[in-house]
Amino acid sequence: GINAEYGVFAEPEKSEMSSDYDYEAYLSYKRKRDFKLYWFSLLKGSLHFYKDALDVEVGGTIELQKAQFVEGDQKKKKFSFSLKVGDEEHKFAASDDADFKKWVELIKAHIGQEPAPAIPKEKIQKKKEGFAFGMQKKAGTLVASTSVGSAALKKALPEELTGLLDALAHIIAKKSGEAKALEIRRNIQKILMKAYFQIEKKNLTMDDFMPAYKPLREAFDVLVKINDNYSMYKPETLDGLYDKASNLLLTVEKHMEKLLLAHLKPKNMMMMKHTIEYLASPKFLKDVWSDEVLRESDDLFELCLAMTKFNSFHFYNK
Repeated sequence: GINAEYGVFAEPEKSEMSSDYDYEAYLSYKRKRDFKLYWFSLLKGSLHFYKDALDVEVGGTIELQKAQFVEGDQKKKKFSFSLKVGDEEHKFAASDDADFKKWVELIKAHIGQEPAPAIPKEKIQKKKEGFAFGMQKKAGTLVASTSVGSAALKKALPEELTGLLDALAHIIAKKSGEAKALEIRRNIQKILMKAYFQIEKKNLTMDDFMPAYKPLREAFDVLVKINDNYSMYKPETLDGLYDKASNLLLTVEKHMEKLLLAHLKPKNMMMMKHTIEYLASPKFLKDVWSDEVLRESDDLFELCLAMTKFNSFHFYNK
């Protein structure tokens, strides 16, 4: 979760969490009616899962000693597979073909092995190589460039941000066309670039941006929750959640406006305001999250996966 005090992001590297697991990664797991992302840790004949990558409490364990692997119907759910354990069937879906092949290979290799208890996880401490440090370091890369094009900026940004931009642009292209997707993507890149420039010039610090990250992460949590439990919500409940996510995103815009007002030209301030307001619109959120085509094609799943990966970074006290 998020610490109440603002601090620095620390990346959940495998070596920090535990070097003794055979494999750890996010995987979509169907519980009740819907698929939901969990952090899975594979150890010998046990597949442990957690709410997220930094959760210390095991959400459950699937024993593989007598499990039977079953490939899923790829027409109904891409990159899906199941594990039958006795009378129970556990259904999973990977994020892409490479992820699917990796999980299939590893799970098949572990079927028949003796179960192993989960390894206690130690709390990840902030470190110099954390997310905030990485963003400041990459800001220098941008400043050093004679010309910062889209490709150069994408290369300089952290992977979690570029993945989020890719998934978001793909969704917008399907809903509003390629031109709109390109416009929104370029606008976000410009905002990030200008923010990084101010950090490099020492006009602002990463700590200054922490109040904007908190509502952004909370908005992502709400949107992922909608996707995970969509079929269980009543229309009025969904409308309330769209409004909540919208208000959180608008809070992000207010924090960013306050931070950058003294550093950006009026036209850039308006560009930032219009871009965030477009994405924060309850109508836009509802159009995307209620689109059955996006849900069935896994496009929305990819966006929520990108949001979850972004939210794998946690706040810690200084």
